[in-house]
Amino acid sequence: MTNPSSPGGQFPDYPQGMNSGQLPPPPPGYPAPARGTNVMAILALVFAFVFSPLGIVFGIIGRKQTKQRGESGRGLATAGLILGIVFTVLGVAFTALIIVAAANATPTLAQSKVETEISTQVVAKLGKTPDSVQCPGDLKGKVGTQITCTLTVSGVRGPVDVTVTSVNGRSVYFDINVAKTGTPDVLQSFVESQISTQLAAKIGQKPDSVKCPGDLQGTVGNAITCTVTAAGESQDVEATVTSVEGLVVRFDITLK
Repeated sequence: MTNPSSPGGQFPDYPQGMNSGQLPPPPPGYPAPARGTNVMAILALVFAFVFSPLGIVFGIIGRKQTKQRGESGRGLATAGLILGIVFTVLGVAFTALIIVAAANATPTLAQSKVETEISTQVVAKLGKTPDSVQCPGDLKGKVGTQITCTLTVSGVRGPVDVTVTSVNGRSVYFDINVAKTGTPDVLQSFVESQISTQLAAKIGQKPDSVKCPGDLQGTVGNAITCTVTAAGESQDVEATVTSVEGLVVRFDITLK
C-alpha cells in the first residue's frame, strides 16, 4: 500500500525503538505535556479554612511534592500554608483571650439560687421554713455587693439585706440580715388567724369570722381595727403592735 503524501508513495520509516502504535516525541523546542494539579496543594487551600492546622501540613507536603514531581499547584500549596498559619495563630489568640476573660469575669449567683440559700439560712437560724422568698435579680459575686430581698416567714413579710462576704472561684458566699430600711408587715390573713386564736383562748370559743382592713405594719404602737362576728353579732377588735425584733412582730388584741 502506498501513501500519496509520502515521496515515492511509501510510509516513512519510524524511529528506532518505536512501532506504528506509538507517537513520536515532540519536536525540539516544544515543552513536554504538563502534569495535573497536586492533590495536597488543593487540600491545603481547602483545609486552611476548614481546619487550619491540617492546611499547614498539607501545604508543606504539597510544596514538596510539586517540586519533586513537577506538578502544578505550588501556588495553591503556598497559599494554603500561609492561610493555615494565619488562621491557626488567630484561633490560638482568640482561645487564650476567651480563657483570660472567663478567668477574670465576675461570677454571678442566679436569683433562684440566692432565694434557695436564703431559705436554707432562715431554717438554720429560726428553725422555720419561709413561706416565700423574692429577690430582684441575680447576685454579682463581688465582696460587699448587696441586694434587698423580700422574705415572708410565720405570717410576717419584710425586707432582708443580702451581702456578699467572700468569693472563691465561681462560688459566692453571703449573709442575710433584716434590712436597716423598711419595716416588716404582718399579713392580714395572719392577723385574722391570731385574733381568732386569742379570742378562742379568752372566751373559750372561736368567732365565726374575723375581717381586718389589711396588713398590720410592724411598728411599735401601730394598730388596726378588725371586725369579729360570733353568734350573729359583730364586735370591733383592735390589734396593736407591742414589739418588733427583726421579722418577729408581736401584737395584742383588745375589744372596743
